[in-house]
Amino acid sequence: MASIKAVLRRNKQRKDGTIPVAIRITKDRKTRFIFTGQYVLEKDWNDDSQVNMIRKSHPNAKRLNNLIRTKISEANDSILQADTADENISVEQIKNRVKRSRANTDFFDVANERIKAYRAKGTFSVAQAEESICNNLKRFIKKEELSFQEITVGFLERFKTFCSAERKQKTRTVTNQLIFIRTIFNIALSEGMVDQKAYPFAGEKIKIRIKSGLKIGLTQEEIEAILCLDLEPGTPIWHTRNVWLFSFYFAGVRISDVLKLKWSDFKDGRLYYLMNKNEKPVSLKVPERAQIILDAYKGDREFKDDYIFPDLKLANQEDQRDVFVKSRNATSRFNKYLKRIAEKAGIEKNLSNHISRHSFGNIAGDKINPLMLQKLYRHSSLKTTIGYQGNFIHKEADDALDQVVGF
Repeated sequence: MASIKAVLRRNKQRKDGTIPVAIRITKDRKTRFIFTGQYVLEKDWNDDSQVNMIRKSHPNAKRLNNLIRTKISEANDSILQADTADENISVEQIKNRVKRSRANTDFFDVANERIKAYRAKGTFSVAQAEESICNNLKRFIKKEELSFQEITVGFLERFKTFCSAERKQKTRTVTNQLIFIRTIFNIALSEGMVDQKAYPFAGEKIKIRIKSGLKIGLTQEEIEAILCLDLEPGTPIWHTRNVWLFSFYFAGVRISDVLKLKWSDFKDGRLYYLMNKNEKPVSLKVPERAQIILDAYKGDREFKDDYIFPDLKLANQEDQRDVFVKSRNATSRFNKYLKRIAEKAGIEKNLSNHISRHSFGNIAGDKINPLMLQKLYRHSSLKTTIGYQGNFIHKEADDALDQVVGF
């Protein structure tokens, strides 16, 4: 006789404290779990009830309890059908039959759980990007629901065409959306919400190829031209130049990280900070030109934990979303002023926040050992560094070209 019970998989608790709800099926001393795709906090779970497992303290208690009872009912129906047919089925077969009965598992429900988790831990840039992809998918299908069974190879090919032809999105943008869809599919597979046969990314089906975009940095002469501009101190364009150059002087550290730097991050002529993207600790010497920029902002310092640059000083430090929004608004503002800086300096390249990193790579070229560049770029893999730096090393190709056509 099989036993079926709704349980929390406490060994799979997430960082935000939520725990996955699963249906446990036990037969012949073998146990299998079917994930419901739902996560709850320990305080919202009632182990003593199999009628109302989710306590009323949870905002969606009624809906979740109905979902769990439906899943238990599906498992019981599979067992009853087997008993009626005098069929001896294993616990794995019970699980598979219940999984196959869930043809309407919604893609957006799984995606929204992931987006909600990112918001909970303050990773708003990722949450916003993934929410944008979901909205683009809804625009494509012209409805609010999407089952995993609908996401076929043909569906994805039509979606790619929609993104590139109708939405005029670049190849990398389309690729990022396919990666997100694959990620959500993988989550659903790992939690038993969809059958492996429905996976549209397996084998010779949809292949995701990440193409390297063209990376162009400024030259040393162009950096000097920016430095030599006569800009009035205290103006937004003067401030924009300072933030951009500060990023460049520290090997192209992300502008969002620059804005979060505090006076307390600098000790004994060195910068110590934790990268926002991958939480890697960084320690770098403060170059002389970076020190000149720091000195220009010292007059506004009141406390050692003050931000160096003023853009986040009015942000509510207890509200991570407010910090994110003000940082995003600042970077958008910088990009506008960088266009004016490029015009004043006679630079025809597209001057943006991110090009400070490309500019560092361009000037470094092949003059610095890749292992040292890996450390400066904060890359996890040397392969990543070599691939990135390859965008800026042209000497061998240039010499080879001259040998052929230079007659």
